[in-house]
Amino acid sequence: MVCRCCNNEVTPVSNGLNNTGIIILVLTVLFCIPLVWLPFVMDSCKKKVCPSCGQEIL
Repeated sequence: MVCRCCNNEVTPVSNGLNNTGIIILVLTVLFCIPLVWLPFVMDSCKKKVCPSCGQEIL
């Protein structure tokens, strides 16, 4: 992927949950406590961050 901020070709690093991950976390807490860990292991729910400049990559 190419970082929009520094224009470097980078492999993004995951850093926390994105909005989808937070929604899934809240829903699993409300409806199914045993699955609350799920958003933390799903790649689609993690933020992608440029290791060079720290900006979020979409």
